[in-house]
Amino acid sequence: MTRVLLAFALAAVGTGCPRGPVCAENGCPTETVCELDGTCRALSVSATPTRDRHVAAADFGGTRSDQRTAPTGDLDELALGGHVDGEVFLAFDLPEGEVSQAILVLYPVEGAIGGDRQTVRVSRVRAFEGASLTHRTRPVVSRVGPGRELSAVPDRPVRVDVTDLLTEDPSERVHLMASGEGDGSPWRIASPVALDAERAPRLELRLRRR
Repeated sequence: MTRVLLAFALAAVGTGCPRGPVCAENGCPTETVCELDGTCRALSVSATPTRDRHVAAADFGGTRSDQRTAPTGDLDELALGGHVDGEVFLAFDLPEGEVSQAILVLYPVEGAIGGDRQTVRVSRVRAFEGASLTHRTRPVVSRVGPGRELSAVPDRPVRVDVTDLLTEDPSERVHLMASGEGDGSPWRIASPVALDAERAPRLELRLRRR
């Protein structure tokens, strides 16, 4: 992936750290993410040797307010935000090792033309079973992540720094929810069973070597 979509980070910039370049509409440079203050910062680099892993979702589901009792765990696309209040739920099994960086990557479905600008948020939720998940039975949020107003860009993924959500309460399986706040058209997000497997959601992990 050569370019990074305008994303948002979940941790505040450390005191005294210099401000980076302002986040552009078409994203921050490669190997950076868009911070909550609207500037690009480099992905953290640790002096400790690390190894990188890409992890596919072990379970998933989706909910929307216009289909309150319909599970969508077998669909190849999921709605994010918009007038249907679409929510995307993903569970990931974490490999052994201490996580030093975690980036959630969400792709639009092939052919999606984007969606209206909205505030996108990733939160950690209680355990769920994706096949039976509906708008009425969606899991309780255990930790709300900060949100950022974003515009969807066709054929480019949303990359979200979720390190804090994983490291504050570590476990072997982590359950995440992506949601959007807006009244326009929802974003069409590729699910883990998308026709194009390259667009499936994933966690990009950097693990400290022991």
